[in-house]
Amino acid sequence: MPFLFFGSRAVRHRLAAGEFRCPRCRARRPYALVRAQNHGHLYWVPLVKLGEPQDYVECGACRTKFEPGVLQHAAVDEAAPRGALVRAALAAMLAVARAPVPSEREREALASALARIDGPWGGDALERALARASPDVWLAAGQLAELQPTLSPSARETIMEAVLHVATADGPMSPLQADAVQQLAGALQVSSAHLKGIMLELAERRGRVRDVIGGVDGTD
Repeated sequence: MPFLFFGSRAVRHRLAAGEFRCPRCRARRPYALVRAQNHGHLYWVPLVKLGEPQDYVECGACRTKFEPGVLQHAAVDEAAPRGALVRAALAAMLAVARAPVPSEREREALASALARIDGPWGGDALERALARASPDVWLAAGQLAELQPTLSPSARETIMEAVLHVATADGPMSPLQADAVQQLAGALQVSSAHLKGIMLELAERRGRVRDVIGGVDGTD
């Protein structure tokens, strides 16, 4: 009686490769963007796809697997000095907070946004940075304008999303906050249409369309 060898296994394809800031290594490492698709096989020959494909990023050093969104940490071009970028991004986010001293929700939003730009931030590091940073919107806009030529489009989008994340942490934006957002977007040469798209995407993810959109386009 012949035996049939059948079952399922994942077939992997490399979609892209490059360098990113690995959250586990806390340093820039090579990565591979991989798509894994389960297939039913007969005698180890893939015959039919099973389920949806899964994409992940694998660090070439520690072999840890991450969601593809981790690559947003690497959206900053190497030409931009990282320290200057972090200072400018922090100043921009403080400029849209509701008060000179950020609330607890705003602090959480700041830490989350900075992690996307520069990797994980501990509480002590954030407090030290806040003590040195200025919330002046003109200063923040000037810093971003200087860095803008060295930033990729995805980096500029990441910074504006971080700004919006902080601006709406405590609810809908005030007119002053909305004006600051527009000024910072101008410094990064992010168009009004592009800014609206970033806001819509953020609002859909958070389920708070009125909070994110209302202050900027005049929606009640």
